[in-house]
Amino acid sequence: MKYIIHIISVFLMAMVLASCTDNEAMRQRLSYVSQCNRADTVFTEAWLPTVDSLVSFFDHHGNANEKMMAHYLKGRVYCDIGDAPQALKCYQQAMEMADTTDKDCDFYQLMVIHGQMSEIFQKQNLPIEGATELKKANQYAIMLNDTISSFIYHQRLAVSFYELGQVDSVFIISDKLSSLEKDQKSISYSVMLPIRTALESHDYINAKKYIDKFNCESFDERNGREGNTLGLFYANLGRYYMETGKIDSALYYYKRSQILCKGASHRLVLSHGLFDLYKKMGLKDSICKYADLYTQLTDSSLKIMKTDAIIQSQSAYNYQLHLRKAEQSKVRMEKTKLVAIILSMVLLLIVLLSYMAIRRIKQKNKERIIKLNAEYNQYLLNYTHIKNEYEQLSRQKDNLSNYVQEKEKEMEVLRQTLSSLHDIDSQSQFWEMEETLLSTDIVIKFHDMAAKGQKAGMAEWNTLRGFVNVFMPNFIKALSEKNEKINLKETNLCILIRLQFIPSEIATLMDSSAQSLSNLRVRLLHKMFKMEGTAKDFNEQINKIDIL
Repeated sequence: MKYIIHIISVFLMAMVLASCTDNEAMRQRLSYVSQCNRADTVFTEAWLPTVDSLVSFFDHHGNANEKMMAHYLKGRVYCDIGDAPQALKCYQQAMEMADTTDKDCDFYQLMVIHGQMSEIFQKQNLPIEGATELKKANQYAIMLNDTISSFIYHQRLAVSFYELGQVDSVFIISDKLSSLEKDQKSISYSVMLPIRTALESHDYINAKKYIDKFNCESFDERNGREGNTLGLFYANLGRYYMETGKIDSALYYYKRSQILCKGASHRLVLSHGLFDLYKKMGLKDSICKYADLYTQLTDSSLKIMKTDAIIQSQSAYNYQLHLRKAEQSKVRMEKTKLVAIILSMVLLLIVLLSYMAIRRIKQKNKERIIKLNAEYNQYLLNYTHIKNEYEQLSRQKDNLSNYVQEKEKEMEVLRQTLSSLHDIDSQSQFWEMEETLLSTDIVIKFHDMAAKGQKAGMAEWNTLRGFVNVFMPNFIKALSEKNEKINLKETNLCILIRLQFIPSEIATLMDSSAQSLSNLRVRLLHKMFKMEGTAKDFNEQINKIDIL
């Protein structure tokens, strides 16, 4: 038994060590994928099994931050492979994993997730949803005192308001950007969009305000400002002068913008502005030139927009495909769950029925033992009664000899019955030399307890051992010589056997099974008498010990 316990302990320890090793390996894998993401690694479909394993593991074994990171990285993979709907789903699941009530919550990661979601919405031409996510991302940036991130989110929020046509909101956000940019000694980004917005809405007062802010606080060619940004400013400045009737100034700044503008979108704005300017000036050759250029750039822009639309349509199709797969998976999971519930109920029913059957068998076995003990006790009482009658008749006159012989026959029949129950040979000395001992109150009480299915308590055992010490001195002396070999329980067993208790009675009184007591008797035969044999052989050796 100790060997089995040792094996189980070693196995459990190995399982714990393996679990710890597995946990550490998964955390290292999560850290590696996170580092790849921060290094701007372009994820491919080959990364999906890795992030799936991370999500599956940390959903069951990770804390809230680890669960959030695993789902976020899965969303990043889907985002890089162009599956925007699935990426949004993973980002949403990542946010659901966060525990914002915990002081250890990774609020920076939450900020990043909202920012990533806003990018997807903006690419899908959903400015309202994008603005909502940007506001949440900015809240976390403010909470973390992250002015750089807050500045970026304000920029993108201004773009969202511009796309929604909310002019006043663009001006408000731009003013906030100005205060943030002053800390970085640059406010060019905060005025470019409101200049364009004011010009498109013909609000030349605000346009002049932001143009002056750009000129006074940030316009300095020696600062090495990026050419496209400065070129775009010149294009907007040219449109401002054109709209306010200063044609020469407008032409001057458009020409300077031509030198600096390199991007397709900036050149589109520039060609449109020059087309409008030359139309006002009435120069037909220039009008045709920039109309053609504007058309080409517009066509190019439309092609890009069509490509984006195709990508969006493909993303929508993929999303619907994922929805169908998710629905099918949900149906399969429901069926699996139903089967698991049915199997669990069947298993529970089998266990319950087995328990009831085992309990019923034990109850019947107990009732059988109690009945056997009661029969033995009754036979013993009948034998004692008839023995007393026999002794009385033996002292009477000879004319009663026939009656005496009849009682002798009854005694012999009962003796044989008792012997068969006690599993010993039918010898009269067992039932003649110890009549006084077998008829004492304590012995009769033990028989009654066995007949009622009751185990003996400490007080009863002490009384019985005290009785044996007084009336069976040789038997106790013989056992004491083996005191180093047998314990108290084994001593009680020897006493009950010597007082002619049957095995079922002994099992009831000692609150043990008949089989375990049989095994104990075989072991005691070897310990006490240096013999090999059966439980019956042990009883015979005990009964050979003199009691007086």
